[in-house]
Amino acid sequence: MDVSVTIASDFKFRRIARGEHPERYPIALAAYVGLLGQCWQEERRVPLVEGWPVLLDWDAAVAAEMAAVGLIDDAGCIPERTWAEWFEPARERRDRARERARQSYTGARRLREDSAQTTRSLQGPIRPTDPSDRSEPSVVRPVDEDDEGAPEGWDRAWTSFLREWRRRYGALPSEKQRATLWELVDARPADAGRWLADAPKDAAPYEAVAHVLRRWRALRNREDAA
Repeated sequence: MDVSVTIASDFKFRRIARGEHPERYPIALAAYVGLLGQCWQEERRVPLVEGWPVLLDWDAAVAAEMAAVGLIDDAGCIPERTWAEWFEPARERRDRARERARQSYTGARRLREDSAQTTRSLQGPIRPTDPSDRSEPSVVRPVDEDDEGAPEGWDRAWTSFLREWRRRYGALPSEKQRATLWELVDARPADAGRWLADAPKDAAPYEAVAHVLRRWRALRNREDAA
Protein backbone atom coordinates (compact mmCIF):
# COMPACT_ATOMS: atom_id res chain seq x y z
CA MET A 1 0.00 0.00 0.00
CA ASP A 2 1.38 3.40 -0.98
CA VAL A 3 1.01 6.10 1.70
CA SER A 4 2.62 9.52 1.55
CA VAL A 5 5.27 10.16 4.20
CA THR A 6 3.68 13.59 4.77
CA ILE A 7 0.15 12.30 5.37
CA ALA A 8 0.19 13.31 9.05
CA SER A 9 0.79 16.95 8.09
CA ASP A 10 -1.70 17.07 5.21
CA PHE A 11 -3.68 20.31 5.31
CA LYS A 12 -6.95 18.42 5.83
CA PHE A 13 -5.62 16.80 8.98
CA ARG A 14 -4.15 20.14 10.09
CA ARG A 15 -7.63 21.62 9.86
CA ILE A 16 -8.87 18.98 12.29
CA ALA A 17 -5.89 19.46 14.61
CA ARG A 18 -6.45 23.23 14.71
CA GLY A 19 -10.22 23.05 15.03
CA GLU A 20 -12.46 23.02 18.07
CA HIS A 21 -11.71 19.37 18.82
CA PRO A 22 -7.99 18.70 18.24
CA GLU A 23 -8.30 15.44 20.19
CA ARG A 24 -10.05 14.02 17.12
CA TYR A 25 -6.93 14.41 14.99
CA PRO A 26 -5.13 11.15 15.97
CA ILE A 27 -8.36 9.16 15.68
CA ALA A 28 -9.06 10.62 12.24
CA LEU A 29 -5.52 9.86 11.09
CA ALA A 30 -5.66 6.24 12.32
CA ALA A 31 -9.11 5.77 10.80
CA TYR A 32 -8.03 7.19 7.44
CA VAL A 33 -4.92 4.99 7.23
CA GLY A 34 -7.06 1.99 8.16
CA LEU A 35 -9.51 2.95 5.43
CA LEU A 36 -6.68 3.18 2.89
CA GLY A 37 -5.53 -0.30 3.83
CA GLN A 38 -9.01 -1.78 3.47
CA CYS A 39 -9.49 -0.07 0.10
CA TRP A 40 -6.11 -1.33 -1.09
CA GLN A 41 -6.93 -4.88 -0.03
CA GLU A 42 -10.33 -4.93 -1.73
CA GLU A 43 -9.27 -2.72 -4.68
CA ARG A 44 -12.36 -0.56 -4.37
CA ARG A 45 -13.61 2.52 -2.54
CA VAL A 46 -14.72 1.07 0.80
CA PRO A 47 -17.00 3.20 3.05
CA LEU A 48 -15.35 4.44 6.23
CA VAL A 49 -17.72 2.42 8.39
CA GLU A 50 -16.36 -0.77 6.76
CA GLY A 51 -12.72 0.28 6.88
CA TRP A 52 -12.77 1.64 10.43
CA PRO A 53 -9.91 0.03 12.46
CA VAL A 54 -11.15 -2.82 14.63
CA LEU A 55 -9.22 -1.58 17.68
CA LEU A 56 -11.03 1.78 17.67
CA ASP A 57 -14.62 2.34 18.73
CA TRP A 58 -16.71 3.90 15.99
CA ASP A 59 -16.83 7.67 16.39
CA ALA A 60 -19.53 9.39 14.36
CA ALA A 61 -18.21 12.84 15.30
CA VAL A 62 -14.79 12.04 13.91
CA ALA A 63 -16.36 10.62 10.74
CA ALA A 64 -18.40 13.80 10.30
CA GLU A 65 -15.31 15.98 10.72
CA MET A 66 -13.40 13.86 8.20
CA ALA A 67 -16.21 14.48 5.74
CA ALA A 68 -16.26 18.20 6.54
CA VAL A 69 -12.58 18.64 5.63
CA GLY A 70 -12.87 16.50 2.48
CA LEU A 71 -11.08 13.31 3.55
CA ILE A 72 -14.20 11.34 2.62
CA ASP A 73 -17.26 12.14 0.52
CA ASP A 74 -20.93 12.15 1.48
CA ALA A 75 -21.05 8.35 1.09
CA GLY A 76 -18.17 7.93 3.52
CA CYS A 77 -15.73 6.87 0.79
CA ILE A 78 -12.44 8.29 -0.42
CA PRO A 79 -13.41 10.91 -3.04
CA GLU A 80 -13.32 9.60 -6.61
CA ARG A 81 -10.65 12.07 -7.76
CA THR A 82 -8.38 11.24 -4.83
CA TRP A 83 -8.91 7.54 -5.49
CA ALA A 84 -8.02 7.87 -9.18
CA GLU A 85 -4.89 9.88 -8.42
CA TRP A 86 -3.72 7.52 -5.65
CA PHE A 87 -4.83 3.97 -6.32
CA GLU A 88 -4.53 3.56 -10.08
CA PRO A 89 -0.87 4.68 -10.33
CA ALA A 90 -0.02 2.65 -7.21
CA ARG A 91 -1.67 -0.46 -8.63
CA GLU A 92 0.25 -0.06 -11.87
CA ARG A 93 3.53 0.16 -9.93
CA ARG A 94 2.59 -2.90 -7.89
CA ASP A 95 1.69 -4.91 -10.98
CA ARG A 96 4.99 -3.97 -12.64
CA ALA A 97 6.89 -4.99 -9.51
CA ARG A 98 5.06 -8.32 -9.38
CA GLU A 99 5.87 -9.00 -13.02
CA ARG A 100 9.56 -8.18 -12.47
CA ALA A 101 9.64 -10.49 -9.45
CA ARG A 102 7.89 -13.27 -11.39
CA GLN A 103 10.34 -13.00 -14.28
CA SER A 104 13.29 -12.89 -11.88
CA TYR A 105 12.26 -16.04 -10.02
CA THR A 106 11.31 -17.84 -13.23
CA GLY A 107 14.72 -17.06 -14.70
CA ALA A 108 16.53 -18.13 -11.52
CA ARG A 109 14.63 -21.39 -11.38
CA ARG A 110 15.34 -22.15 -15.02
CA LEU A 111 19.02 -21.42 -14.48
CA ARG A 112 19.12 -23.74 -11.47
CA GLU A 113 17.41 -26.53 -13.39
CA ASP A 114 19.82 -26.12 -16.31
CA SER A 115 22.76 -26.22 -13.90
CA ALA A 116 21.47 -29.39 -12.27
CA GLN A 117 21.00 -31.04 -15.66
CA THR A 118 24.55 -30.10 -16.66
CA THR A 119 25.89 -31.57 -13.41
CA ARG A 120 24.13 -34.87 -14.03
CA SER A 121 25.39 -34.98 -17.59
CA LEU A 122 29.01 -34.34 -16.57
CA GLN A 123 28.95 -36.65 -13.58
CA GLY A 124 27.30 -39.60 -15.22
CA PRO A 125 26.33 -42.77 -13.31
CA ILE A 126 28.50 -43.86 -10.40
CA ARG A 127 29.08 -47.58 -10.82
CA PRO A 128 30.11 -49.93 -8.00
CA THR A 129 33.82 -50.77 -7.79
CA ASP A 130 33.21 -54.15 -6.19
CA PRO A 131 32.35 -56.76 -8.85
CA SER A 132 30.28 -58.64 -6.28
CA ASP A 133 28.06 -55.61 -5.74
CA ARG A 134 25.14 -56.04 -8.13
CA SER A 135 23.05 -53.15 -6.84
CA GLU A 136 21.73 -50.57 -9.27
CA PRO A 137 24.19 -47.72 -10.00
CA SER A 138 23.42 -44.43 -8.23
CA VAL A 139 23.32 -41.04 -9.95
CA VAL A 140 23.88 -37.51 -8.75
CA ARG A 141 20.52 -35.86 -8.10
CA PRO A 142 19.66 -32.25 -7.19
CA VAL A 143 17.80 -31.63 -3.98
CA ASP A 144 14.08 -32.18 -4.52
CA GLU A 145 12.02 -29.16 -3.52
CA ASP A 146 9.44 -31.51 -2.01
CA ASP A 147 11.93 -33.38 0.21
CA GLU A 148 10.81 -33.69 3.81
CA GLY A 149 12.65 -31.81 6.51
CA ALA A 150 14.37 -28.46 6.62
CA PRO A 151 17.64 -27.86 4.74
CA GLU A 152 20.95 -27.67 6.54
CA GLY A 153 21.19 -24.62 8.78
CA TRP A 154 17.40 -24.33 9.19
CA ASP A 155 15.44 -25.52 12.21
CA ARG A 156 12.84 -28.23 11.57
CA ALA A 157 10.16 -25.76 12.62
CA TRP A 158 10.61 -24.20 9.17
CA THR A 159 9.74 -27.43 7.30
CA SER A 160 6.10 -26.61 6.45
CA PHE A 161 6.83 -22.97 5.59
CA LEU A 162 9.87 -23.74 3.44
CA ARG A 163 8.03 -26.43 1.49
CA GLU A 164 5.39 -23.88 0.42
CA TRP A 165 7.93 -21.07 -0.10
CA ARG A 166 10.13 -23.17 -2.41
CA ARG A 167 7.06 -24.40 -4.27
CA ARG A 168 6.16 -20.77 -4.99
CA TYR A 169 9.55 -19.16 -5.54
CA GLY A 170 12.00 -22.00 -6.15
CA ALA A 171 14.49 -20.74 -3.58
CA LEU A 172 14.94 -20.24 0.15
CA PRO A 173 13.88 -17.00 1.86
CA SER A 174 16.52 -14.30 2.10
CA GLU A 175 18.34 -13.70 5.37
CA LYS A 176 16.24 -10.57 5.93
CA GLN A 177 13.01 -12.48 5.35
CA ARG A 178 14.26 -15.25 7.63
CA ALA A 179 14.99 -12.77 10.41
CA THR A 180 11.58 -11.12 9.96
CA LEU A 181 9.70 -14.42 10.18
CA TRP A 182 11.83 -16.22 12.77
CA GLU A 183 9.69 -15.45 15.84
CA LEU A 184 6.48 -16.27 13.97
CA VAL A 185 7.71 -19.63 12.64
CA ASP A 186 9.17 -20.54 16.01
CA ALA A 187 5.84 -19.85 17.74
CA ARG A 188 3.43 -21.18 15.06
CA PRO A 189 5.36 -23.59 12.79
CA ALA A 190 2.29 -25.36 11.40
CA ASP A 191 0.28 -22.17 10.92
CA ALA A 192 3.18 -20.43 9.14
CA GLY A 193 3.03 -22.81 6.18
CA ARG A 194 -0.77 -22.71 6.09
CA TRP A 195 -0.85 -18.90 6.14
CA LEU A 196 1.71 -18.74 3.34
CA ALA A 197 -0.41 -21.13 1.28
CA ASP A 198 -3.39 -18.77 1.80
CA ALA A 199 -1.50 -15.82 0.27
CA PRO A 200 -2.52 -14.75 -3.27
CA LYS A 201 -0.91 -17.01 -5.83
CA ASP A 202 0.66 -14.08 -7.68
CA ALA A 203 2.00 -12.41 -4.54
CA ALA A 204 5.60 -11.24 -4.69
CA PRO A 205 7.83 -12.51 -1.85
CA TYR A 206 7.55 -9.31 0.20
CA GLU A 207 3.76 -9.41 -0.17
CA ALA A 208 3.65 -13.05 0.95
CA VAL A 209 5.71 -12.19 4.05
CA ALA A 210 3.37 -9.29 4.85
CA HIS A 211 0.34 -11.59 4.43
CA VAL A 212 1.74 -14.14 6.88
CA LEU A 213 2.57 -11.42 9.41
CA ARG A 214 -0.95 -9.98 9.16
CA ARG A 215 -2.46 -13.41 9.84
CA TRP A 216 -0.23 -13.81 12.88
CA ARG A 217 -1.08 -10.38 14.26
CA ALA A 218 -4.79 -11.06 13.80
CA LEU A 219 -4.46 -14.33 15.70
CA ARG A 220 -2.56 -12.66 18.53
CA ASN A 221 -5.16 -9.91 18.75
CA ARG A 222 -7.92 -12.52 19.05
CA GLU A 223 -5.98 -14.38 21.72
CA ASP A 224 -5.35 -11.17 23.66
CA ALA A 225 -9.03 -10.27 23.50
CA ALA A 226 -10.15 -13.70 24.70
